[in-house]
Amino acid sequence: MLNQVGGLEGLQEKFGSAGLGEVFNSWVGSGENQPVAPAQLENALGGDAIQSLSSNLGIQSSQLLPLLSQFLPMIIDQLTPKGAIDQNQPSGSELQSVLANVVKSGLGGLFGGSA
Repeated sequence: MLNQVGGLEGLQEKFGSAGLGEVFNSWVGSGENQPVAPAQLENALGGDAIQSLSSNLGIQSSQLLPLLSQFLPMIIDQLTPKGAIDQNQPSGSELQSVLANVVKSGLGGLFGGSA
């Protein structure tokens, strides 16, 4: 998805254009991450991008949007640990590490455990 939108900066632009710039910036910054609703994500990213991602993952967009709503703020937060976009296109290994951490912490929270 990051490649399709032009990296973190492209994603930031999409959210800004959709009126969600403050939300995205909260994920990058060092404060608390503001929530985003599934419909807001679809509006910011566009239906084509959501459909493409859901097809690649083999799930319905109606299943993908709530997951993105929950995990995208954490992913962006962990990709920007210094509170700024230092690296527009994170490496594959960096993305894999962040996704593993996010899934671990997210699943721990779903089942009442801690990360």
